[in-house]
Amino acid sequence: MEVKLDQLERSVRSMLELAESDPEMIPQLLDAYQIKGADSKGNVKFTGYFTPVLKVKRKPDDVYKYPIYSHPKSWKGKLPSRRQIDGEGVLKGLELEIA
Repeated sequence: MEVKLDQLERSVRSMLELAESDPEMIPQLLDAYQIKGADSKGNVKFTGYFTPVLKVKRKPDDVYKYPIYSHPKSWKGKLPSRRQIDGEGVLKGLELEIA
């Protein structure tokens, strides 16, 4: 069964409206089903996309403390952890700051 984009959009809008007006009704209106997938073993493929919208500044201040970096193209080895990036400053000075 294929779900069309407009069907999904209508469903999401309806659920959001219901969540605002009467959130306790949602579990009563939904039915859960196990999807068997193409291999009949429950393996299914879902694709989703998310485009975040972030408020940023060019220079740090009390609210915007941490820079957003582009991916380091010439990085050798394992990429640094969040702790290494924000705590140890391993990307500082590499001109990777986007905002």
